[in-house]
Amino acid sequence: MTAQGLNRLEQEGRARPSLLFVFRVLLCVAVISVLSAAYTSLPQCAYCQLAAPFKTGVTGLSYLLECSNLRQSVQNVDNLVEETSEVSGWTLLRPADPSRPGQIVLKVKKDRQDCIFYPRMSGAEAFVEVWEDGQPKRLAAATGAAAWSPIGRQHVVELYCAENGARQDIDVNLRIVLNGRWAQLWMKDGRILF
Repeated sequence: MTAQGLNRLEQEGRARPSLLFVFRVLLCVAVISVLSAAYTSLPQCAYCQLAAPFKTGVTGLSYLLECSNLRQSVQNVDNLVEETSEVSGWTLLRPADPSRPGQIVLKVKKDRQDCIFYPRMSGAEAFVEVWEDGQPKRLAAATGAAAWSPIGRQHVVELYCAENGARQDIDVNLRIVLNGRWAQLWMKDGRILF
C-alpha cells in the first residue's frame, strides 16, 4: 500500500490509526537512516552543538594520574615558562609575561573521545582554554575564582568535538591558551593530556 492509498483510506475514515502510525514511524526511520548515511558527522554535530556546551568540563575528581598513554608531541610554545610544582614529579607551565597569554600547541593522536588535563588557576582574570588549532572550536575551558583551584582537579577535553572527531586514529592539533598571572597547566614527564 502506498502513502497515497493510506491518505485516501484515512480521508474515508476506514484506516486504522495503528497502521497509519506504524507507516509514519517507518517513514521517519527511513529518512533518518538516509540522512545518517549521507552525513556521517550528524550525530557528532548534534552532540557537540547541543550537549557538550552544557557539560561542566570537570570530572568531579581531584587526583593526579601517574601516566598517560595518549600520543602527544609539542609543536610550538609561546610565552610559557616551566617551573617545578609542589607535587613531586610534576611541573607546571605558566605565562612568562602575565600581560599576554601563553600558548602551547600539541599534536595529539586522537584514539579516544575525550581526555583529561590539569589546569590550575586563581583570580577571576585567569583562565585556561583548549582550542582546535586553526579552528574556531573551543574543546575545553577552565576559569579562575578568588581562591586557587584544587591541585589535581581533572578537566575534560572533548576530542570528539574536534574536526573529524568521529574518526579514530587521526592527528589533531590542540592549542592550549593560559591567560593571567595565576594560570597554570600541570604536566608530568612532558605529558599534558591524560
